[in-house]
Amino acid sequence: FAQTTYDWPSRWILIFQWAMMVLFFMALFFVSLVMYTLFAVNFTTKRWLLFEIERMDSGLPLSGRELQYKLGFNRFQAALQAFGYDASMGIRFSEYLAKLMRRNVVALTDLTWVCWVCLATLVILNTLRSEATRQFTQIGDENLEDEQTDTQRLAQYLSFIFVIGYGILVFYLAVHHILSSRLDRFLAKGRAGGGGAGGLDNSPNARGLAGAEQGLITRDDLEDSNQYLFRRSREATMELIQVIILSLEWFTSTFFLSFSNEIVLHLGWGVAAPLFIVAAIPAAVFSALLPWTLTLITLLSSLGTNLDEDSVRYLIIKAGIPESEWPAHMREAFRRAKEREEGNDGGYAATDAGTVANASFRGGGPGMAGSFAGLGNGSFHGGLSFVERPAASSRPLPGQSGPSLGGSTAFGRHVDDDDDDDTSNAGPMRQMPRGLGQQPSRPLPAGGIKARTEAF
Repeated sequence: FAQTTYDWPSRWILIFQWAMMVLFFMALFFVSLVMYTLFAVNFTTKRWLLFEIERMDSGLPLSGRELQYKLGFNRFQAALQAFGYDASMGIRFSEYLAKLMRRNVVALTDLTWVCWVCLATLVILNTLRSEATRQFTQIGDENLEDEQTDTQRLAQYLSFIFVIGYGILVFYLAVHHILSSRLDRFLAKGRAGGGGAGGLDNSPNARGLAGAEQGLITRDDLEDSNQYLFRRSREATMELIQVIILSLEWFTSTFFLSFSNEIVLHLGWGVAAPLFIVAAIPAAVFSALLPWTLTLITLLSSLGTNLDEDSVRYLIIKAGIPESEWPAHMREAFRRAKEREEGNDGGYAATDAGTVANASFRGGGPGMAGSFAGLGNGSFHGGLSFVERPAASSRPLPGQSGPSLGGSTAFGRHVDDDDDDDTSNAGPMRQMPRGLGQQPSRPLPAGGIKARTEAF
């Protein structure tokens, strides 16, 4: 027979409804947190750019974060030289950092099964906490079957706030402090008198900075900054932050959905208002510190031997540096990508990063979706993301429109819906380097798109 929700015990239905409400508010908080973090990244990028230009080398006293940023800037310059790039090519450390931070913010949205297992464990621990609190508050109470007294209710609320809410907050603050301390340790290795016998630091990081001053730095002089992350992995560290986010969202949603009405009814607003403020503090502190926590993770995962060359090449191209002034290895990589593109007889030309060689920059994206080699035949529109387009010299695939007309292909790839030259809309940005311009599209055969698609 068909069983419906009307056949379920009423307690199951209430639990199911409550769980759906909690998940809804958790999703709402999660989206709000991601949007807030992206806004904070954009805002702090402008502040760091001004600091980089005006105050960093002014000799004025620097705060702790400003000193970390300045030392990170020095490591970035050393890594650029070791990888064969010229820092004078318009490569701003603030833009480099912001681009990778956006990547990390996007990575926060990819929740793994570990996050949900940890959340289920927290729910079980909260059940044990609730039962322990009930047993403790009923000591000496002869009427165990009676409804809870106001004192017993208040004890449940306070234990939930301080054991669960502030327990999560303390754990997060410990993670944040460990990351900050490890970043200081990584950055301090190259400072004068950093350590070792006689105040001499002979670590790869220190040798790299000394070599940078003399113009004699190689990749062997750089240090792997990933070793300072949890489990030596950016992904594992981001997963830990995701667990904290889910736990705090569950705590906040559960408290205000389950307890807020009871607190007001049984204890009044005189007690409810302070409890609400105290319960909101963990989420508020976490939201305020999260952008800097992501900055710490980004610094530790993108300096030294972990320099993100794709982002560096992107910034060079964004700055409008002519191709003739690119580093030799960058021109060589671009030349190989172009050769593979020309040797591809149809479809989408693959590149080093497995991206599309014919692409155009569009605004609003979280970051470059692949290698700089994916710039093939595209133009810059002031944005930070790739939108793929079919190769002008290739034949359309089944279900795909002709190369010069707009629309979406059968493979979900966007095709420009305008016929004008993309570089004409580049605004104040300079035109793309030689070799990155649009190739002229071949005219459609007789019968146009309809005849071509009907052939399939």
